[in-house]
Amino acid sequence: MFAVLFIILAAICKAFADTIAHHKGGSLPKLLPKYAKYFDMQIQGEFLPFTKYPLDGWHVANSGMIGFFLLAVGGIYIVLGSIGFILAFNLFYNKILK
Repeated sequence: MFAVLFIILAAICKAFADTIAHHKGGSLPKLLPKYAKYFDMQIQGEFLPFTKYPLDGWHVANSGMIGFFLLAVGGIYIVLGSIGFILAFNLFYNKILK
């Protein structure tokens, strides 16, 4: 039962990410004008402290999608694994392999 809910939430997160990437945020900047800068892929925004993980709408939405998929198949332990995945990816992408 919860797996279906998590898959639906993953789809919603992916829709957010693709709307930000392909339609400049669509109606999101108008609905949330205070956070409009997070829906623009051209603006370099803030980063998660001590990492180079960008805190923009596209990255957060895709991370949410991955987390919900992992919740659907394995529960909270896999969510912790997804956090580890994101941290390892950023370490290698931004530091080691650059």
